[in-house]
Amino acid sequence: MRRLLVFVLVGLTPSFACATGPGEWAGQMVFPVKDRLPLRDAVGKNIGEFSYSGTVVRDLGEWLEIRHVIHPGPYIGQVKKSEVVRVADAEKFFSEKIKADGKDTWAYRNRAVARVFHKDNDGAIEDLTAAIGLDPHSALYVERGRARRAKGDVDGAIKDYEEALRLEPGYSVALNNRGVALESQGKFDAALEDYTAAIKSDPKYSTPWRNRALVHQRKGDYDLAAQDFTEAGRLDPTSPLLMDDLAWLLATCPDTIVRDGKRALELAKKACDLTGFRETLMLETLAAAYAETGDFAKATEYQRKVLGDREYEKKFGAGAREKLKLYESEKAFRTVSPKAVVVDPNAPTAKPRSEQK
Repeated sequence: MRRLLVFVLVGLTPSFACATGPGEWAGQMVFPVKDRLPLRDAVGKNIGEFSYSGTVVRDLGEWLEIRHVIHPGPYIGQVKKSEVVRVADAEKFFSEKIKADGKDTWAYRNRAVARVFHKDNDGAIEDLTAAIGLDPHSALYVERGRARRAKGDVDGAIKDYEEALRLEPGYSVALNNRGVALESQGKFDAALEDYTAAIKSDPKYSTPWRNRALVHQRKGDYDLAAQDFTEAGRLDPTSPLLMDDLAWLLATCPDTIVRDGKRALELAKKACDLTGFRETLMLETLAAAYAETGDFAKATEYQRKVLGDREYEKKFGAGAREKLKLYESEKAFRTVSPKAVVVDPNAPTAKPRSEQK
């Protein structure tokens, strides 16, 4: 498991959103003000469409560079600030759209995403149920499944994913998301089957490669995990999360054949650079990578920064402090294979699973 240690069962999943202050855009969730908004590259060429939520990567003045995670993406492209609405204002914006046109399923779907973000899962489910009543599309069942899982209704989520698959057999996103739900119930073999089926349906879809790797890692099949993380990163080379996944495995794996400190450090540095050194989980990976390469001064420095995050320290402090002690003693951190110990399959980790729209 990504952050599960033998001596501590870690707590809730931390957010991967970057902290922002007034006027800052980087890390914020935004929505397009119209459906199928063109995404442009640096010279203005259309490279895709922006229809649902995205995350701002860089503030370019009049323009924003955003990451739009939707199958078959993700896409990274540019939109004007005037073409998006921030998540804080999204529910009001899409409510006005729905008031103007009660059959606007695009507005219902986006308002649902904003409501999930604000923990109003019931409101999101109501929106998606209304949208399904207007257009029983497989993608709307997938979105409602995500809202139901966010509420904690895993069985309801699975039913929605299965309905999506009935409407569209082999739908890779539904297979992936059902795998996430099954994994949350401790049904790892069934989850692996769904991730593998999603990959077979769409080999260029990076998300199930990542999720399958996380299950392999959780089961102690580290070579298989490394292969899947590598393929996910090849398919989505701009994702800092995927860089961090592989870096953590290469830095801390108990299998010496898989472990590669030099490569781990390269990936961890790049992931931190892409996220402005603001993601605590990635800083912890960077510390582990420095330790694996023998630079314990740097490992100690970054692990102390990890413990400087009060929220992270509150949730994962025991494990973080244990790592700091190791680095101060000039020892690298190693995960312990679940094949060597009995691990609670329902134990939470600090690593979120990837669902997708």
